[in-house]
Amino acid sequence: MSTAKIYQAINEDSYKKLAAFMADTEYTATLHPKAMAIVMYEDADKETGEFIDELGLDFHISPISVYAENHCDVIDSPFTDSETLREIIHKMQEQKAANAKKSEFAFNKLAAQRDESNKETERYYHNWQKEIERTDRVKSQVRAIATLLGQIFPSD
Repeated sequence: MSTAKIYQAINEDSYKKLAAFMADTEYTATLHPKAMAIVMYEDADKETGEFIDELGLDFHISPISVYAENHCDVIDSPFTDSETLREIIHKMQEQKAANAKKSEFAFNKLAAQRDESNKETERYYHNWQKEIERTDRVKSQVRAIATLLGQIFPSD
């Protein structure tokens, strides 16, 4: 992840001097004049720190911390730089792809279980049908034997 930092000016003069300094450097910086904040990357730390110390400027400096639980907060922050947003998007795309693979695996596993369950159901149904036929045949045989016995030994 990127190591962008927010330089939050304590006073307007400090903000204007650092903003002017950053305009004359090769470093990428995002200016937020209304909030008197400047967002820049770690590669500008040394030179920026020397400039702030040399002129005695007043800033609160804090990193933009990105971790799994705070993506939404970082995305919603007006100070989040484009590189950090790109990195979050890339991470989310990786997560989406991983989740798609997991979903596909789970779907295939469930489909295999469904197919196996259907086969078992068909087998049980087939066995049940055979038992019904067998039971019906036994009942017919018992009726036939009862009829024969009734003819041989009439009950009158």
